[in-house]
Amino acid sequence: MGDVYIEHLVKKRPDIKALLMKAVIIGAFGLVAGVFIMLAFAMTPLFLVLVLVLAFAAMHAMSYFNVEYEYLFTNGEIDIDIIYSKSRRKNLFSGEIKSFEIMCHATETAHNNLFSNADTKKDFTSGEINENTYKFYVNQKGKRFAVLIEPSDELLKAFRLYLNTSKLILKK
Repeated sequence: MGDVYIEHLVKKRPDIKALLMKAVIIGAFGLVAGVFIMLAFAMTPLFLVLVLVLAFAAMHAMSYFNVEYEYLFTNGEIDIDIIYSKSRRKNLFSGEIKSFEIMCHATETAHNNLFSNADTKKDFTSGEINENTYKFYVNQKGKRFAVLIEPSDELLKAFRLYLNTSKLILKK
């Protein structure tokens, strides 16, 4: 079997909480900037610098709402990274496919007990459960993880190569 390398990106859709936070950031910046600009006519240029610093801080905070998850699959190992505004990256999960205790479609109910007893639950999806959403359960370093992902068809085929078929329950 040759080397297997697959990348897959999933763009996270903003939920209502993210949209509200954006509105709060924009509103707060507008209010504070308006007050600073009105006071700037009576005060020193320091207020203009403060407005610029606040603008930079608001832009930086807004960049955390543009999120993508990248699944990197290399020869039986999966890495899941989060990418903010297509510029900053952080690794969120790494593991071997063979260590998965079970992987099934997210709507599968037969293994809910296993997933509900996980120490840590992670959602690395676009934000909604659909026909491409799967969950897996893995025990790593004494911690039990339940993870939601949205793999591509190519990624699912690669999982089949490395995961024992008794541990993989696919709807397709």
